[in-house]
Amino acid sequence: MIRATEAGRVNRRAKIIRYAGRAAVYLFLACMALLVLFPFWIAFITSFKYPYEANSLDFTWWPTEFTLHGYADVFTYRGGNTVQMPLLILGFLNTLWMYLPRAVIATVLAGMAGFAYAKLRFRAKNVMFGFLMTTMLFPGVITLIPSYLLFYYYDWLNTPLPVILPGLLGSVSSVFFMRQYYAGVPSDMMDAAAVDGLGFFGIYFRIMLPIAMPAFWAQFVLAFVMGYNEYLGPMLYLKDAALLTLQLALQQFASSRQVTDPGAVMAGTLIAVVPTVALFVLAQKYFISGIVTSGLKL
Repeated sequence: MIRATEAGRVNRRAKIIRYAGRAAVYLFLACMALLVLFPFWIAFITSFKYPYEANSLDFTWWPTEFTLHGYADVFTYRGGNTVQMPLLILGFLNTLWMYLPRAVIATVLAGMAGFAYAKLRFRAKNVMFGFLMTTMLFPGVITLIPSYLLFYYYDWLNTPLPVILPGLLGSVSSVFFMRQYYAGVPSDMMDAAAVDGLGFFGIYFRIMLPIAMPAFWAQFVLAFVMGYNEYLGPMLYLKDAALLTLQLALQQFASSRQVTDPGAVMAGTLIAVVPTVALFVLAQKYFISGIVTSGLKL
């Protein structure tokens, strides 16, 4: 009886320690989540404040006077340009048609390259892949001036081509990601398909592509969000107001309002964030699955 009682005490003590550890972990994660979400909360409440309250040094956790004038300003601002619609809506539409097809094509091509490096046999494969990985050590700004001179030589400045074409073939990180994913797919599936008469393209599009859809979703979301938030490239190459992307339109809007009306700037920022948040929510299942299973044996 004494030993049983002592064993029960030990078990209860172990459970208490385990539950206390879990509670500490959850408390820590909750604090980190609040720390990350705090700036978004500030932007959210500021977007509903009048200019005098938003510029006040006395911080308030909720607007003393609620207003939607900032959001109305976002959807009516044209910035003195000759465009036929609000500047931020024009920038959003330009961003979609410039970067959405680019993200799709880049993801597909990166998947094909990753499949080749993971499953196909050809000379100098490891050397080529090693050289490809080496390019990740150099920041992209190194090629900024040569790229600008090249586009100037081809007379592509102030056209969408310098914004669309460089990212059309996918990024090195996407190729590496897809290679790691395909490396975990059993090669027996390819052998069986080859016996049935499928070539490399048939194997890829009929078998490998459907298998890797979670990874493709993950890379598509990352590629689109990267293009959606791109600022430097459009700033250098797009000068026509009709070609402004969302980030350029938002910067122009913020420059005209950041002193006089911070609430309107926060409203524009929150509206610009909504599409990427909605994309992540819609593709969350596939996005997380693609991230988790990459590099793991299936």
